[in-house]
Amino acid sequence: SGIGEYTAKAFVKNALSPRVYIVGRNESAAERIINECKELNKDGKVEFLKADVSELGEVDRVCAEITKKESHINLIVQTQGNMNLRGRDGKLIRETPRFLVTDSY
Repeated sequence: SGIGEYTAKAFVKNALSPRVYIVGRNESAAERIINECKELNKDGKVEFLKADVSELGEVDRVCAEITKKESHINLIVQTQGNMNLRGRDGKLIRETPRFLVTDSY
């Protein structure tokens, strides 16, 4: 939702045969966005990959999955929500140094 959703829709609408990967936790929200993107560009391909990007292991996993499907990537839009060193469940994130660099970049 939000900036990521509207950026994906604008890209799909204005690109020739775009391929877009939506990475997130909410499959039902992604399905809605995918269906709306299909209406914007019949030649586009939008795919949902379920992952919690607050966990770096999940980021690595989904990146490996995309790498298997694509020979190169032209554009990455990173628009996840706010950062919290305690995570959603209140536990301190173990991979804090790398997470901070990723979020601050």
